Amino acid sequence: MSMGSKKKELKKSLFDLRSELIQTEEKLAKARTKAARWKKEAKAQRRSAARAQARLQDRTSAAPDPDVAAPDGTLVVPDESWTVAQLRAEARIRGVAGMSSKSKAQLLDALS
Repeated sequence: MSMGSKKKELKKSLFDLRSELIQTEEKLAKARTKAARWKKEAKAQRRSAARAQARLQDRTSAAPDPDVAAPDGTLVVPDESWTVAQLRAEARIRGVAGMSSKSKAQLLDALS
């Protein structure tokens, strides 16, 4: 091989390597952008989960025990005068699941 052909071959190799480097740098930039987006999403999800956990703890800590008397000393027992919405709210407070589709009579039976 002559010196001129070696030089040409080296220039071509250098050109190829530079193009591969440019492509790799572009891929790296895209990957970093994606990583930043996923980190931001993960942070938002963690915040949301923390808020939901706090709401759940507030509900459970604020929920009165069904066997405990109300502040005025009377026992809280739902009766016919309660609306369906009030009965469902009381069921949520007590942690009774599956009450959203029940009738008023069924709610009263479950809460009594």
